[in-house]
Amino acid sequence: MSRRADQQQYDKTVTGDYPVKGNMLTGPVEKVMDLKYGRNPGYTGAFYRDEGVEGPCIANVSIVKDTKKSGERKDAGFINIEDGNMALDTAVKIKKVFPEYASAVVVKHETACGAARSNSPYEALYNSWEGDPLSAYGSVIALSEIMDKETAEMAASKRLIEWIIAPGYTNEAMDVLNKTGIRLLQVEPFDKEFKGPNLEIKSVKGGYLITERYDTKIVSPEFIEVKFGNPTKEDFDAAILNWIACGKTKSNCVSVGDNYRMYGSGAGQTSRVDSAMIALYKASGRDFEKLLGEKKWAKDLNLVAASDAFWPFTDGPEMLAKAGVRGCIYPTGSDRDDEVMEAFDRNGMFVMITRPEPGNKNKTERGFY
Repeated sequence: MSRRADQQQYDKTVTGDYPVKGNMLTGPVEKVMDLKYGRNPGYTGAFYRDEGVEGPCIANVSIVKDTKKSGERKDAGFINIEDGNMALDTAVKIKKVFPEYASAVVVKHETACGAARSNSPYEALYNSWEGDPLSAYGSVIALSEIMDKETAEMAASKRLIEWIIAPGYTNEAMDVLNKTGIRLLQVEPFDKEFKGPNLEIKSVKGGYLITERYDTKIVSPEFIEVKFGNPTKEDFDAAILNWIACGKTKSNCVSVGDNYRMYGSGAGQTSRVDSAMIALYKASGRDFEKLLGEKKWAKDLNLVAASDAFWPFTDGPEMLAKAGVRGCIYPTGSDRDDEVMEAFDRNGMFVMITRPEPGNKNKTERGFY
């Protein structure tokens, strides 16, 4: 069946007049590619990289395979680049914090559907995909290890995947993936250090916003102050893993997961209690009866929560407590910090505070994105 005319707009590249080289606030840049279209079809777009940039980043990927049909080019879209950037950046950070494990991140519209670390690339991708398989349609995947045949077969069996970004692919994996429409990108090994400008630039109508790029410092228990409870090593690992994923996801964000994977995240909400509800809803398997029931189902999963900013009220913490979440990592800063902490303590939950400088109780790290 042929594609409808209104669908074909997504296939057509809209050419813009973008120079090959130029200068940005970060210095000289060179064009990587013209985009299929900008944020929406019918609008032009292009992707540039800073000259001289090194290390694993979206600007340094190379195309291994474009599409199923040999020789057919499939230009990237604006959102593909955004998703690839977030997936790769998050997977690299998880790998750096947990270097003995494989990491995998699945992203759709700059929101992590799943993030995981595990003993093998297959397990890492499986656990990441299971974070929110419904939302992963049209997603971008970043994997820290060379993709093998078993992992490729799993990826090929999933719903639409736009891109996979990995340090490499075995010949057997390529035999599997060459039969799919998944675009394959290769990036430098995740243990290489990134070298390049560390600024985030966002355009607004008539101007630009510039900020130092966020990169969490909460990478070990020494950067965490425990206020209540007695968290285990697994709780610390769960808190750090979910804090990384939460901080790379659109704010307001609350994520819940264990020490190996994120089970659900509520992102981009204007209310933190809504973020908590969505995170729990996804973690429950979208089971309203479980979500709204009285049984502490999350306790059986050893779920820990992460909130990218302070809790302004006790409603979110009470919701986490009702589900049976073990505790939460978050920054302080609310006028009701004492009330919120008392709510966690009253429900037998631990509280972890993010300290970008170990022992300095005057500073907390917020993970807004």
